Amino acid sequence: MADDDSPSDNLVFRKDADGNLEFAGEFEKLYETEADPWDQLGGDSDMAGYYTHSRGRLMATLRDLGAESVVEVGCGFGMVTEEIRGLSPVERAVGMDISPTAVKKAAAKYPDCEFLSGDIMNFERPGDWQDCDVVVINQAFWYILELFDQALDNSRSLLRDGGHLLIIQAFFRHGTQRYAKDTFNGFGGLVERVAQQGADGFEFVSGQLWRDEDAHYDDGHVMLRRI
Repeated sequence: MADDDSPSDNLVFRKDADGNLEFAGEFEKLYETEADPWDQLGGDSDMAGYYTHSRGRLMATLRDLGAESVVEVGCGFGMVTEEIRGLSPVERAVGMDISPTAVKKAAAKYPDCEFLSGDIMNFERPGDWQDCDVVVINQAFWYILELFDQALDNSRSLLRDGGHLLIIQAFFRHGTQRYAKDTFNGFGGLVERVAQQGADGFEFVSGQLWRDEDAHYDDGHVMLRRI
């Protein structure tokens, strides 16, 4: 989260002298040292309610799209990739993460899924790649801003014609955005960028923001279609 002060943020974001956040991006060290760096397991954390709602919406969207093959960018230890794999009619679920440690642990825990180590901002699709129906950039929006267009291009390269890209992100409800506000100002900035300015090779389908009373974060979902 770009607006939160979670224990992970000393490796992912650091505060500058003015209290604003600078991107650190030490994901490999994060996954080497943290058992559950994003509170993915829920439990009693303030993320539990958010994840329940957001993942439920993601799964409903994938069912509505009839997705048979899905790539999750930013898969971490693979919990959501495994949940996607359990959906009908999904036959192929691929998790991708910048951290080789995360990918290795995910592959060991969830052998029915595929996992790739790679940076979506600097990524060449494998030569034997089979185009997929949906790419999900899941809770990784803040980490791709420096090369956002390149991340979209690389996501597009993984999709079949007419396939969909979903960008899903929690937006901190209270306080002021302290990272990259001049680039993307919250969910509205994301929607403005992809809907009004456009994204090469994509058409804008939808952008929705939900507020759930039992969650501390607003849930933003953007959908694009490859053209």
